[in-house]
Amino acid sequence: MQKAAVPSLLELKALIQTKTQREFTPCPALPCGIPKGAITAIFGPGKTEFALQFIAHHPDLVHHPHLKIAWIEEQFSAFPFGFYQRKIQPGRILFIDAATEIFWATLQVLRAQVFPVVVFYSADCELNTLRRIQLETERSNRTTLWLAPSMPSLWPISLGIEIEKTQGGLLKPSVVRQRC
Repeated sequence: MQKAAVPSLLELKALIQTKTQREFTPCPALPCGIPKGAITAIFGPGKTEFALQFIAHHPDLVHHPHLKIAWIEEQFSAFPFGFYQRKIQPGRILFIDAATEIFWATLQVLRAQVFPVVVFYSADCELNTLRRIQLETERSNRTTLWLAPSMPSLWPISLGIEIEKTQGGLLKPSVVRQRC
């Protein structure tokens, strides 16, 4: 009986390190763009405005009859008129007031693979839950934006963007974490 060949350490490392090339959705405020298949955390006083500018910059996401965006919040705080001001038709956005089920709702939306962009607004997210969202985002190759109160130190975040408002009211994004 012949003994099976044992792979070398280098061969095992090569198998583990298969790296997926990420796609990026262009974003005029960020040279790197926003990654697909990864979670982008956006925080700071202009986080919602930044997300709206990103969506408005991609009219194909909101004007195409079959492409829609999911906007999920614990407590509905989005102001629909603000979407109109940015020429985003609220009818193309599925608003979900998920309360305590925000993470379940986010996972279900990602699993449905209907929405190319998923925005969820939550004050807190545990590591296990965020890891599940990250895995589902990766599997569905969606652009997932987490509007967070502050920069989370959790490792499933691929891109962390801090948004500051200048005295003139302009948004100034700064990449504080990039793992793409």
